Amino acid sequence: MYDKNLKDFKKFESDKSDSERIQRAINECENGVLYIPKGDYIIKTPLLIDNRCSLKMHPACRLIATAEMDFVLTYKPKANYHKLTLFNDDGTVYDNLGLFIDGGDIDGNGLASCFAITNAHHFTLSNIALHNGKEYGLYIGGKNEGYIYELVCNNVYCKCTMKGLSGNVGIWSDKHDSHFNDCFVIDYSVGIRMLGSANRITRC
Repeated sequence: MYDKNLKDFKKFESDKSDSERIQRAINECENGVLYIPKGDYIIKTPLLIDNRCSLKMHPACRLIATAEMDFVLTYKPKANYHKLTLFNDDGTVYDNLGLFIDGGDIDGNGLASCFAITNAHHFTLSNIALHNGKEYGLYIGGKNEGYIYELVCNNVYCKCTMKGLSGNVGIWSDKHDSHFNDCFVIDYSVGIRMLGSANRITRC
């Protein structure tokens, strides 16, 4: 089930990689679900989700960094969060339960960290691979500021297959009240660095 499909977004002659059309699709799927089919997608500029778009990626979908950047993908909805509550523009409370990113493979390719997230409440990250993050596979909170709690990570697979990435961290978080289930970290220098409190880590 999805609202938009990336295959319906054409690549323009001016596009330098797949980054531009993926970002256009994200921008047009506010508070909806964007499906990204299988295939290798070249990412030369970082992708940003700031409109509460959820992603459903085919298991054989790969977002591959080919230029240096902080993160291949950042999930950071616009700043209408105040003390763990999200408000709509009209001042009403928006309880954004059930948003997610599911499937796919984000490959930092030794040039970028893979995925950063903040500003989310009861968000699910599942069935995803995070390869070759330059500094991080999964980065939760931190310098991206904002709030995040009740993050649920299921079957997150962080793996390095490249040399020269000494010091990187598979899963890094300074946030709280989240659950990590069946997560695997292979050949990152540090597996999991958890600085927040009240997090549950099970079968990782």
